Amino acid sequence: MEETTLSGIKETLKRAGATKEKVRDYLALTEPEARKQLLYRIRRKAFDECHEKQKTLDELDFLIYREDKS
Repeated sequence: MEETTLSGIKETLKRAGATKEKVRDYLALTEPEARKQLLYRIRRKAFDECHEKQKTLDELDFLIYREDKS
């Protein structure tokens, strides 16, 4: 879903984990390339956090598996 309204952009950035400062920085940038680079940094951080959550889920699954085998 494409969010192009100001409130939609802010909400998307917030859900991605961007701080208020990063949202403000993004909105203040006027150069498309600079905006894109900031979006890539926010995306990378969200991706890394997602990867860490997946790792935790995998570890929990292993613990459940181990409990089932005991």
